[in-house]
Amino acid sequence: MVSQGDIFVGVPIIGVSLSQLRQVVQEGDGLRTIPVEPDQLAANMVLLEHVSTTNAIVISQSCDAERAPRLMLAPLTDFGLEEKNAIKKWRKISHTATSLGEPKNIYLPGNPTIGLSRSLADFGEAFTLPRDFLEELARRGKRIAGLSEQAIAYLQFRLAVLLTRVARDDFGWPSKDDLKIKVESLNEQISEAEKKKAKKIAEATKEAGVERENRLADAEQLEAELAFLRRNMDQAIQARPTADDLAGS
Repeated sequence: MVSQGDIFVGVPIIGVSLSQLRQVVQEGDGLRTIPVEPDQLAANMVLLEHVSTTNAIVISQSCDAERAPRLMLAPLTDFGLEEKNAIKKWRKISHTATSLGEPKNIYLPGNPTIGLSRSLADFGEAFTLPRDFLEELARRGKRIAGLSEQAIAYLQFRLAVLLTRVARDDFGWPSKDDLKIKVESLNEQISEAEKKKAKKIAEATKEAGVERENRLADAEQLEAELAFLRRNMDQAIQARPTADDLAGS
């Protein structure tokens, strides 16, 4: 039986390219393909499809894996570790394995004895396959490992983080003091942007032709950024009088 956290190698991913969508049809004793438009697709059509393979981890719940017709998997991508020294390497590994900054990925440490390198499970590219197909892959030795009980709990936690993120309004959470700092920050950004704008205009006045037009275009872009910053600051100032996310007792 397939379970959550099972790791497979050589799992097929079937992709349909709309620009190359072709139907396979019988022609005499052989077969041929003909183009087919997306709105012409129908049940039981036989299509020519692109197949790639990947290592993957089962993310469907184990109870679903007993009876669900299709199971969800996340592909595994290689975890690059090009850092030159052990300090930087360990910082990267530790941050990736514990940080919630990128909820779509989870770090798997790998195991050279079974041919599995350090990997990232990519929840954002999750796909499904028929349960009976995965069970057949397992029988054929394509299931090479499974997560420990603790690791499965962390996998479930990370899935919950991904699927239950609550968006917070820019002015819904800061206190008055936080917004004061934000206004100061925006003022500093505006000051820097105005200096850059003035420099671009000054440079443009000394030059001619295309280069002058490019510098003026840069100045106009900075003006647009300034307008955005000013609007942002106005909103922050207006929100300050009532901002208070911590209710008193």
